[in-house]
Amino acid sequence: MRGHGSFGTIVRRDIRATLGRFLAIVGIVALGCGFLAGLTMGGPDMRAAADRYYDGTHLWDLRLVSTLGFSDDDARRVAAVDGVDAVMPSIATDAMARIGGRQQAVRVSLLPEAAAWSHADGDAAVSSDDGDYLNRLILRDGRWPRAADEAVALADAHDDVRIGGTARIGSVAEGGDTSIDGRRLTIVGTVSSPNYPYTVSFGTTTLGTGQLDQVLYVPRDTFGDTPYTELYLTVDGARGEQDSSDGYRNTVDAVADRIRDQVPRLATARRDDLRDQAMAQVEAMRAQLERTTTQLAAAQAAQAAQQQPSPQSAQALQAAQDQAAQAQARIDEATRQAESIAKPDIVVLDRTASESHATYRADSERMDSIAALCQLLPVVVMNAYAIIYAVPPIPFPLPVSPALGALGVMSAAGRSRNGRHVLIRPRIRAADSVTTALDRLQRERGGDQRGDQHDHRSDRGTGLVEHPGHAGLLAGGGGVVAGVLDGLAGHDLGVVAGCGRRGLEVLGHDLAGLAAGDGHAVGLAFGELAGQVDAHGLSLRGLGLCGSGRCIGCDTPRGVANLVPKFCRLP
Repeated sequence: MRGHGSFGTIVRRDIRATLGRFLAIVGIVALGCGFLAGLTMGGPDMRAAADRYYDGTHLWDLRLVSTLGFSDDDARRVAAVDGVDAVMPSIATDAMARIGGRQQAVRVSLLPEAAAWSHADGDAAVSSDDGDYLNRLILRDGRWPRAADEAVALADAHDDVRIGGTARIGSVAEGGDTSIDGRRLTIVGTVSSPNYPYTVSFGTTTLGTGQLDQVLYVPRDTFGDTPYTELYLTVDGARGEQDSSDGYRNTVDAVADRIRDQVPRLATARRDDLRDQAMAQVEAMRAQLERTTTQLAAAQAAQAAQQQPSPQSAQALQAAQDQAAQAQARIDEATRQAESIAKPDIVVLDRTASESHATYRADSERMDSIAALCQLLPVVVMNAYAIIYAVPPIPFPLPVSPALGALGVMSAAGRSRNGRHVLIRPRIRAADSVTTALDRLQRERGGDQRGDQHDHRSDRGTGLVEHPGHAGLLAGGGGVVAGVLDGLAGHDLGVVAGCGRRGLEVLGHDLAGLAAGDGHAVGLAFGELAGQVDAHGLSLRGLGLCGSGRCIGCDTPRGVANLVPKFCRLP
């Protein structure tokens, strides 16, 4: 008999015996590692790419919205807050528009004048001499608008945007700018906007289906004298932090808190500005009324000087008096409205309030969740393996649960060192651990058998385990025996593996066999025989397992080598 082979020799022999399956497993593991690595890096890469895009296009950090709009003076007041880097006023109005033969919900936004002199640096950055030009657009095709009836549209919209096509503005959302109602805009170019990184949806609206279909950018002249509806601003130091990181949020939140502290003052200033504008109009109306009154008084004096005034002059004088009375009524109403102007509500928003930005961020975090879930897959597979095969990993090197499952009342037969045949029927419960099961088996075998149970160098072989539909592990006469049993054609079929004389590993050195408990047997043994088994009329000699006068043997491990659990331990 040959001596103990090294573990490396056994591994190489197993690989050569099942090279195809080994290569397939290596390929599966490589694909799994690549897939998991891709999922793990997917979320961080999405956030890093978005951060580069946002920084390159100077996306806003904070956005201010007012119920009474903003003026250039308001923008200057916000820019004076400590920590504010740049401020850009803008206008946005939702409306229904007919584009490409169908009605769509669109957002008509103000195109900054600086866009015409900017130029793109690749696909994720825009250069401009105007530091207050935020949310910089990248011109994909066509040209910038030059007239009030021209516009550029988002290139990433789902509809087929055609340069030279038209967009006829229809109904405007409640509270929107009605000055664009009925306008016919010619699309002269397509752009990409950092304000809408999530191209599946551009946001929600109160019109149409509730989802924005397109965004149009138009020059300032398109809106007339409409006040700004929002202020975009950036924060000092925010570009040095990754979007949505703790450092970014802390930097932006600090400035947002300062602006919120200034909101009452900003609201008061905005109200005062509107009152001043309204009162200026009232004063102009009063000046006009005074001129009209002076002219009316002169006409009345001239009419009084006439001894017999004509009916026409009397009618003209009466009409002038009526107009003066109406003008005075309008002045009184304008004065009342000016004095009733209340402070506006001003809201400070960060990027999380942008639906498109928040959706993109949520998708990147969803990738993180999927990657974390995939890391649990090996644990699930190992536990499933443990449940199915009930093979414990302790003290055996198998990645499964240590509990022995589906253990019932089993019988085992072995040969003791003195040659006396012993029949054992241990009672093993399903909750027993490996050690408990072995100890109970040893106690039931008796005192002189206990030494054989622990002697991994016994001259006699291993025991046989049998029970239909169950799996078990117990100690035979001098080695460790594992049985994986299942019912097959009325027989109790078991896979038997043992460690005999030298306590060697199963494959290639010790015995392994397939045995039917009723005497019908088909067996396989390979390598050097390290022990003998006599159980229920079955006898293993040399390289064959014989039963009931029939013997079928094989001397190669191919085909079953990997079916036998490799859990025999060296002494």
